[in-house]
Amino acid sequence: MLVTDGILDRELQSEYTITVTATDAGSPPLSSVKVITILVLDINDNRPTFTQSESPRGYLVTKVVAVDADSGHNAWLSYRIIKATRPNLFMVGLHTGEIRTVRAFTEDDEAKQTVVVSITDNGPESLSATATVHVMIGDGLPVLNELFEFADESQHNDNLTLYLIIALTTVSSLLIMLISGVFYFKLCRRSYAYRSTTDSLPVFPTTYLPPFTDISPQTKTIGQHKNPRQL
Repeated sequence: MLVTDGILDRELQSEYTITVTATDAGSPPLSSVKVITILVLDINDNRPTFTQSESPRGYLVTKVVAVDADSGHNAWLSYRIIKATRPNLFMVGLHTGEIRTVRAFTEDDEAKQTVVVSITDNGPESLSATATVHVMIGDGLPVLNELFEFADESQHNDNLTLYLIIALTTVSSLLIMLISGVFYFKLCRRSYAYRSTTDSLPVFPTTYLPPFTDISPQTKTIGQHKNPRQL
């Protein structure tokens, strides 16, 4: 009978080989050899543990991939980080778009990190777009939290230009209306002052001649006749 004198641990050794020799008491003694192989079965006696407590420098977080419909030099793309929660925590490959860690995470680092990557083509007048990557730090390792959020900067600039034109037009219209209102107010005020002045002046008749008297020659002749009683 084989009896163990201790606990067998499969994680330390999963297989044992034992050689057993049986010898009788005859003269001369005879013996026989038996090789026994013992396999240790696994039981659930270990808790899970993390093999890595922090990310080393150069740990690949994710990869930003962009395409350009142009051809030749115009389609050569460059990747740069233009904004990040921690500027010294991530780096991006200039032509690969691979986002990697620059250093190990510390307790001072925020649990949620945001990295904004700019993708620029190689045209004479470079066009660009941005990709926003959200990363969660869990147990010292970065985990991609959300999908990329792409934004076309050229479209954003066009919208901004349109908004500026609308705002400028509105301000100009309001300014013109204000100036017109001021001139109209001054004109009405001047007209009212003129009417008030003329209404207060005295009103005189248009003529100063005495009442009409008829001094025709006939009347004078009649006035020169003698009294009939004197004839």
